[in-house]
Amino acid sequence: MKTEEFVAKLATLNPPITVEKYNDYEDFGDQLVNLVMNYDIGEVELGDVGFADEAMGDEDTYEVGMFEEKFLIIDRNTGEIRVEDDDEAGTIVYSCAENSEKFLDATWEVVQYLSKQLDETLDDSTLDDHEEVAMKCAKIAGSEDFFAFYVDWLNCYEK
Repeated sequence: MKTEEFVAKLATLNPPITVEKYNDYEDFGDQLVNLVMNYDIGEVELGDVGFADEAMGDEDTYEVGMFEEKFLIIDRNTGEIRVEDDDEAGTIVYSCAENSEKFLDATWEVVQYLSKQLDETLDDSTLDDHEEVAMKCAKIAGSEDFFAFYVDWLNCYEK
């Protein structure tokens, strides 16, 4: 999914999440970098995922947000989205998606699902539903290899 489509979909939620576009839009060649650099999304939290005020990078990665207390990273060589610990080695905690567009697609699925669960209590059937959605998101993100990240994001590991 492209950045503009993702932002437009956030506005359709109940309650809507409105994200303002900056006047000096620039295409950075990556949809997550475009989201962070061209929209006022730094205060938006989608469950355990929050976005940075701006993309910080070095020659290997862009940091575009946080997952819990860890960094949400784009690998500049492969395009992969992952969660890294804040240690000096950049320990990979989770691989999240093959690329930014697939990450935004999967994120939209998570956000839609979580918005429908706001008033639900957590029981065994809810946990089963969470796990099904986690697998769906992993596949949308590009592979079942990403399942562990979506399980954590949807909090369905408490079973």
